[in-house]
Amino acid sequence: MPKVLYTQKFRDAWLQASEFKAWIRKDETDLTKAYCSYCKCSIKTKLFDLRAHAETKKHISASSCFSQSNKISFSRMPKKQTEQEAALCLFIAEHTAIAQIDHLSRLCVHNFGACPSAAKIRLGRTKCTSIINNVLAQHFDEDLTADIGDSNYSLLLDESTDVSVTKLVGVAINYFSVKCGAIVSTFLSLIPIESGDAVSIAEGVRQELVRLKININKMVGIGTDNASVMTGVKRSVYTELKKDVPSLILIKCVCHSVQLSVNHACAKCLPDQLEFLIHDTYSWFSKSSKRQINYKKIYQSINDDKLPLKIPRVCETRWLSIELAVSRIVDQWAELKLHFSIASLQENCHKAKILHELYSDEVNCLYLLFLKPILVEMQRLNKNFQSRNSNATKLLKDLIATIKSLKALIIPPGFDIDILKFDFKCMVETNLSLGYDFEKKIKSLQLQEQIEVEIRTKCANFVVELVQQLRARLPENFETLEKINVFSVDRILRAQKEKIEDFLEQLNVENISDILTQYGKIHLFDWENKEDTVKFWAEVLSFRDSGDNNPFKSLALFAIRLLCLPWSNAEVERVFSQMNIVKSNLRNRLHIKTLNSILKIRYGLRRNGKCCHDYEVPTKFLKMMAENEKYNNENSDDVDLIKSLLDI
Repeated sequence: MPKVLYTQKFRDAWLQASEFKAWIRKDETDLTKAYCSYCKCSIKTKLFDLRAHAETKKHISASSCFSQSNKISFSRMPKKQTEQEAALCLFIAEHTAIAQIDHLSRLCVHNFGACPSAAKIRLGRTKCTSIINNVLAQHFDEDLTADIGDSNYSLLLDESTDVSVTKLVGVAINYFSVKCGAIVSTFLSLIPIESGDAVSIAEGVRQELVRLKININKMVGIGTDNASVMTGVKRSVYTELKKDVPSLILIKCVCHSVQLSVNHACAKCLPDQLEFLIHDTYSWFSKSSKRQINYKKIYQSINDDKLPLKIPRVCETRWLSIELAVSRIVDQWAELKLHFSIASLQENCHKAKILHELYSDEVNCLYLLFLKPILVEMQRLNKNFQSRNSNATKLLKDLIATIKSLKALIIPPGFDIDILKFDFKCMVETNLSLGYDFEKKIKSLQLQEQIEVEIRTKCANFVVELVQQLRARLPENFETLEKINVFSVDRILRAQKEKIEDFLEQLNVENISDILTQYGKIHLFDWENKEDTVKFWAEVLSFRDSGDNNPFKSLALFAIRLLCLPWSNAEVERVFSQMNIVKSNLRNRLHIKTLNSILKIRYGLRRNGKCCHDYEVPTKFLKMMAENEKYNNENSDDVDLIKSLLDI
């Protein structure tokens, strides 16, 4: 007899059960399913499935927004008028548009009139803009300058254009914060430029450092993308700033470098139809809900009602977005193949027929199976460089190890050669294993020998080109910088230490003798932080002996100087994302000064671990709000522009 599947209908008792009642709802369209109000999805109405869903990362993440712990609690209710106005301006700068203050201030007066000072609030968009520009932004500028102090730092530079087609140079800064005991990466400034030449950009950076009273001689390095205006040998921003700081280190953004290397290798060595397949699979579904529904039905019928993951768009401005697209296409190859087979018959569409032909050719799947593990590894590397919590002393080692790992795909194990230093093309072989999934698939296809050789040759050429592209984009002195790993906490505390004399000389360090002495005895002390490198060096920097002296100060300062190097431009890219949120199409006339001020407030609050409701503005700046300086004529342009904003 055929096996009868048991179907469980929704039970009303679950609506009162303590483990379900907060999120479970009845699915009115299907009695055999429940609806999660947190995740906005349907679930099978079996007790096991409901409990399993409650333990998923997606549900836990979604339910955290409704937790009681997320309720805002005011540590101190502002009582004075200036405190209340400052709090409202902080809220506006951090969360919404300035035009909203006209209504928000009236709401506060009408609903909190019992408080005598609340009735005195007279805060419109003009006054709010002045407070943001001339009081709060100035406060966070001074707070950042004080936090940097006399520490070494690095700058991250990149060019962009806002919605009003104004050319800007985004500047972020990496430095060691003594107050936080950590490496801080934060926004510094958006500098408007009339021309994008190297001299103008470098001069704009110098003026901004002078304005903020930050010592340019303390600059360790600059991180940029691979644009020639930033990294050129003869005249670039790097060469201009190097005139002021001869020991300046240039770090080309690794995330940009990996992205460009993969794109170049794909375009040069792999068949063109792969790019068409990846891009047009996304575009096929992106603008048609009917196609999405049809594919969803096919996928669910094959995979026991599981929902398909969306095929993401491959975008040049999103680093290695091709990895996720390739992975999902490979994982759903059979389902997509069936979908386009049906679509080519039902829809009178030339694209459907082309995609059906591409998915019917298993050789295309073979190429993607080869690409997938390489792209996954490159994406992992990219995420490490983007992360704020990565160990900076090991990043370059990870990059070099990833490049060297590609050697196994093209060079036999018997050849011991460093592919970063020597020409290895003569040692390349095309009959080596190109990955488990690739080898399993190519064996099942039983291709003709000539076709298999051609496929393997293209794959080997891709690896060769990728290695060469990555090698060309490494920092010029990467062999020297690779030794930064010596200062990771797990290696610095070893009794047997590596020699670092040459390393110190190449970086033009002055007090080499002191550093070597301290380097040789640091392992003799019992340190508390032996896991996190940054926390370890923060502890070393704050260490005091019986005479209240720091016997490891020179070594700690040098190690922290290395930790400030900018390996990725991720932070300045985040700045541009915030910029586009603040200055959007609806607020396209926002003045650059106001835009800068809002970003400084947002990043200042984040740097201090505060929000608008629990941050106390110092008394000095509260007093400034009562003065008439904030209404000077120099701000008339800002006021006029703000008045022209849409009331949104």
